Amino acid sequence: MKKHVLCVVLVMVVLMGALSHAATLNVNWAFPDPLQAGQYHKISAAMKDALSGDTVMVSPGNYDDAVLINKELITLQGAGTTQPTISNTVTIEGANVTISGFTISSHTGCGIVIPNPTKGIKIKNNCLVGNFLDGIAFGYDSGALLENNTIADNTRYGISSGFTTVAVINNIIVSNDSGAISASGLTFSNNYIMGSASCGTPCTKLVIATAPPLFISGTNYALQNTSPCRNAGKVGATYLNPDGTQNDMGAYGGPGATSFWPYGYGPIVTSISTSPPRIEKGGSITINATATAR
Repeated sequence: MKKHVLCVVLVMVVLMGALSHAATLNVNWAFPDPLQAGQYHKISAAMKDALSGDTVMVSPGNYDDAVLINKELITLQGAGTTQPTISNTVTIEGANVTISGFTISSHTGCGIVIPNPTKGIKIKNNCLVGNFLDGIAFGYDSGALLENNTIADNTRYGISSGFTTVAVINNIIVSNDSGAISASGLTFSNNYIMGSASCGTPCTKLVIATAPPLFISGTNYALQNTSPCRNAGKVGATYLNPDGTQNDMGAYGGPGATSFWPYGYGPIVTSISTSPPRIEKGGSITINATATAR
């Protein structure tokens, strides 16, 4: 009986030690030298030191180092009011990894690569744009979640994979040179997809759009007020925009966009008029305005 009690106590101690370790490592290219404990100039350096369960927070800026995540339970999170940019490839080899809040634009390959069967991957609220190859490439049987990403203007495909089980929710996938998708086994829900899509069986709820998503500009992937992707994402409390409205598709929608929400929180004035058009000093004037709420 005593041996059994000792075993239980040892297991609890090991688990508590693992859980209590979780730390936050901060990356900022502008940190002054000498760096303090937990501070890094490069994402790759922080990843080298990170342990399972850690969060790597990255401040706005452009980071050109290739990033390898080969540990479990790592969160790579963009921090600040604009998305930091990674201009190289992010490779994920560890399970239960989350990447959120980045613009990833690799000049040499795919934006994100998941080469091996790796479970529990979450890719949320990223712009995977302008990559030399695919926006994101999976190996086989990854079991990943792609939610509220904008995957556009990549030289090859938006998404490519072998047979894999990936849930694709609330994404915008447009203007990829070879096509939107070359994959098998994906499940789609409330996405805006333009371009060819080669999607083997099973591949469910794939809908191809015919009109452009109306980004602010060719380099600003936030949505215009009249975009068909506004308030068109999945319905539910867990998907609401930061201002409480229904989910916008793409990187700037859903609760994950809170820190870099680009639209403001008040109504947007769409027209304004005065009557009469001019008055004498001391007179009165009526101002009429029309606005839409986000």
